[in-house]
Amino acid sequence: MRRTVKQIVYSCIFVSLLGCSTTSRGYDTVEELYQASLIAIKSKDKTQIENFVTSTFPCENTAKYMKKNNCVYREFPEILKKYPYAIDSTIFYTTQRFYDFALQLEKRYGNLDDLQFVGFDRDISLQEPLNEPRCKCQDVLFVEPWGLFVFRHNNDTIKYKIGELLKVNGQWKAFTIGF
Repeated sequence: MRRTVKQIVYSCIFVSLLGCSTTSRGYDTVEELYQASLIAIKSKDKTQIENFVTSTFPCENTAKYMKKNNCVYREFPEILKKYPYAIDSTIFYTTQRFYDFALQLEKRYGNLDDLQFVGFDRDISLQEPLNEPRCKCQDVLFVEPWGLFVFRHNNDTIKYKIGELLKVNGQWKAFTIGF
């Protein structure tokens, strides 16, 4: 009986890991990505921020898709050959930047409960195909918006950029760090 339970548990773990490794990270819309960033920032919780950052940056599946389609952007995914831990180190660094940003906002404005995302500084519906000389991926879209955060109690507006966003394989991901 114990052996059967162990096998079931191990099978569930394997299936969940397999499921995680085959799905691509990212967001369906740029608005969703910015809303998720707001939730992470307001939390001021490093683990929650890291989860957001991890869901935002390209993963191995993004790299596989781009390799398969001969798509390169800012040396990604080619850079993974030379620096196999580039994704992990970027997530670590970016998590700290977001965490520091949250603490700076808290120090300046106090409680972040009043912070809300209100939109972008310009129309983002006109997303451009990626126009990278080495890239032949016409299905990859590019946008680099500045999001607008507002503190309701004093109407102070903060322009905020996550980075250069690409829609790869149906998901929006950050390929650079903003701020």
